[in-house]
Amino acid sequence: MGSDHNEGDWQTLDRYRQKIDRIDRQLISLLSKRQDAAAAIGQIKRDLGIEIFDPAREKQVLRSVISTNRRNLTKE
Repeated sequence: MGSDHNEGDWQTLDRYRQKIDRIDRQLISLLSKRQDAAAAIGQIKRDLGIEIFDPAREKQVLRSVISTNRRNLTKE
């Protein structure tokens, strides 16, 4: 720790890192659930004998994700 930083700053940094770690675990759980749902959809489509890939649905999903991104996620 640098001498020009106070202990409170380091504690705050640690709290934010812990928060990010918790969020990351939640994201992984949600992505796993999404994958399970997508796999189930794929199986139903195979059973029905229809195409697995649906470009119109993919566009719809992407539009929904983009419009839901109210906080303007960036590359950072």
